[in-house]
Amino acid sequence: MASGTLISIEEFASLPDEPGKQELSNGEVIIVPPPHAIHTEICWRITEALRDYLKRSGAGRVYSEAGFRLAPHTVRQPDVAVLSRTPALPEGEWIYGAPDIAIEVLSPGNSAEDIELKISQYLAAGAKLVWIVSPKARQVSIYRADGSGTLLREPANLTGESVLPGFNLPVVDLFA
Repeated sequence: MASGTLISIEEFASLPDEPGKQELSNGEVIIVPPPHAIHTEICWRITEALRDYLKRSGAGRVYSEAGFRLAPHTVRQPDVAVLSRTPALPEGEWIYGAPDIAIEVLSPGNSAEDIELKISQYLAAGAKLVWIVSPKARQVSIYRADGSGTLLREPANLTGESVLPGFNLPVVDLFA
């Protein structure tokens, strides 16, 4: 849900904690209610698979619901994110720029318009891949920096492509 009022990044940073997730999109505060259990379970499965891969490969870090400052008036909080670099993490600040992979797990309250906006914001800020996981449809939509996309359904495997070579997660495992 959007607030309708435009604010600065400094004003956003000083907002009190609210239940659910708060993001800033082009100066507008977006408030998302807390996720349902299945959403959390799928995020956990993705995070664990990525964490296991990254431990073995040493290729980066996985973050759960970290804030990413994508533009001067935009802070997004992907459900799961992968960075191939290890950023400096100054206390009290968001990670500057996009993750290499931004992962969003859809909830009933997500609007198609907001998801499309998030995808474009992640890619415009430098994300290489955006994964949109739909528990209801049991599928994963992949968006790439080059503008191409792929739709994966069971029994396909979700891979890290050139971003995470060798990463492989069966789509069925997300929804088990």
